[in-house]
Amino acid sequence: MADLDGAGGAKTFPFDFFNETSIANFGAFGTGGTPTDPAELDTLAFTANGLTAANMILLQQGTSVLVRFDGGSSGAITLENTTIEQLAKMNKGHPGH
Repeated sequence: MADLDGAGGAKTFPFDFFNETSIANFGAFGTGGTPTDPAELDTLAFTANGLTAANMILLQQGTSVLVRFDGGSSGAITLENTTIEQLAKMNKGHPGH
């Protein structure tokens, strides 16, 4: 069972610390050239020191994506029923997410 749920509109999930968290229904971009549902695009907002894109690691594990950070943090965020491909298009196709 997920700790958080992204259903019901575009949500921002802020993280000022890093521990084990799972998110169901994370609104990812999709696999086409435009978002599957723009009103459902969710955002992970990392505000703690060291939680940067430069040291972020995305791992596909079955039907979920694990978001981890290199350099000292042992926690992970699990985005349930999401693929890395769906996340990769967010930055390319929809700046600001």
